Amino acid sequence: MAKLWAQAGQIRPLWFMHHSQFPATVQMLYTLALLFRGPVAAKLFHFAYGIIAVAAVFLLTRRHISRSAAPWAAVVLATTPVYEWLCGVAYVDLAVVAYILLAVHFFLAWVEQRRLMNIILASVLAGAGMAAKMQTLPYFGVLLGIAAYVAVRAPQRQQSQSWRHVALFAVVGTLLASPWYVKSWVITGNPVYPFAYSVFYGKQWSPQQAQWYRRHQQGFGMGELPSPEVMKNLSWWQQRLVGPREPLKLLLAPINLTLRPWEFTVPVGKVAAVARMSIGPLYLMFIPAMSIGPLYLMFIPALLIFAPRPPKLKILLIVFLIVWLWWLYSMQLTRYLLPALALLAPAVGYAIRRSIAAGPVLRTLSRITIAVWLATALLFNVLAVTPALPAIFGLTSWDAYLQQNLGVYGPSQYINKFTPPDEYLWGDWHYHQMIIYDKMKQSEQLVAAYRRLGITHILINLNFWPDLASSQQPDKRLVREAIGNRELTLVRTLGQQGQYLLLRVPPHRRGQ
Repeated sequence: MAKLWAQAGQIRPLWFMHHSQFPATVQMLYTLALLFRGPVAAKLFHFAYGIIAVAAVFLLTRRHISRSAAPWAAVVLATTPVYEWLCGVAYVDLAVVAYILLAVHFFLAWVEQRRLMNIILASVLAGAGMAAKMQTLPYFGVLLGIAAYVAVRAPQRQQSQSWRHVALFAVVGTLLASPWYVKSWVITGNPVYPFAYSVFYGKQWSPQQAQWYRRHQQGFGMGELPSPEVMKNLSWWQQRLVGPREPLKLLLAPINLTLRPWEFTVPVGKVAAVARMSIGPLYLMFIPAMSIGPLYLMFIPALLIFAPRPPKLKILLIVFLIVWLWWLYSMQLTRYLLPALALLAPAVGYAIRRSIAAGPVLRTLSRITIAVWLATALLFNVLAVTPALPAIFGLTSWDAYLQQNLGVYGPSQYINKFTPPDEYLWGDWHYHQMIIYDKMKQSEQLVAAYRRLGITHILINLNFWPDLASSQQPDKRLVREAIGNRELTLVRTLGQQGQYLLLRVPPHRRGQ
């Protein structure tokens, strides 16, 4: 997305990628990085947000919870495996974590002091989070609700001022984030595109895709969803309490999230197959990278035995609990839970500090647990960086490193060298309506659609399409028939094990 915007010199809809309609402030930084220094600089922006997040959780804990618990809270977040993995990729989640932590820091200061500047800063930072990712919207809503509760409970002489502050919090945050949502509304007809399709609808989207998208989101977590046919016959409530949302599984979610992290990320079978081809030996580390680690589950229960607890810790726990319930209902993906875990880190840090200061048995158990986990987290980072050490120290080139560790690098280099340097698009029907496979009966209709869109070549990753030769899904069937009818010609197989097919769309001939 950032690359195509940099090439075009403007922000414009990428209709083959619904992600391009999301709030994209952080992608603007990546676009600048790609214009000047390349993808490494883009990753450094995200890594910098990760550093800010750790500093923010330290600041929040030191100022509002406990000075002695602040280092432990920072350690908890810094050793959360999904946090560490995100530090090495150019996603936007760490920006969300940083903005939410800082927004809550200034919000708690406002709760204590009722200073105007604190509520303005909290609103600005929450607005920045909403401008980075829609995931921040629930946090903004929860903080607004707590602010209203604080205003209601304020002394009579302070209520007028408190309500003005609440209104200011709502208006400033909304105005700061609104340009992205207004842009999406103007371009697609839906401010939160492609979500809420039944309410707003939206261009290049359909009821079938909306249904698939919702089902895809509901599929994360312990348990399997019933088939779409079975789901249609269930009541409204039954549809929302099946699969990963069965009541018992919701209650056991903290345990399952800690002990079975692979259930809360992209299906392991597909990830392992793709990652094995794409990142070589590093694929073995993917599952622990999606974990939250053991510290949350082990130390949060300890809060029940430690009293009194800091008053503002209760606010953090309330925010976490509400967002936790939203996460359980919406999409049980570990990466989307990280901002809530970051807000829980001060509570874990406080529990660790109190456990170490308790009796000898609890102190010893706590120290052993922390020491083992820190060693494990260090080992994880060492293993992550080891394959890159030869390139880092100049013993091999980065090109050779990428050839060995990134399966798609070789095919990408070939395409860059031997095919036209035009724009590309995803062919996956899940992302757009530019190619409507299920309305096509013959392969020549597919090829005609390719030509209409100016497509000259097609790259197929067989890791995602292993059943190309037999599947009756419309997209796979049409491509297979087009190859058989020689309407698409095989240029060559690419990749170390030939898992990529590069096909050519022959130019339209007169009379055809």
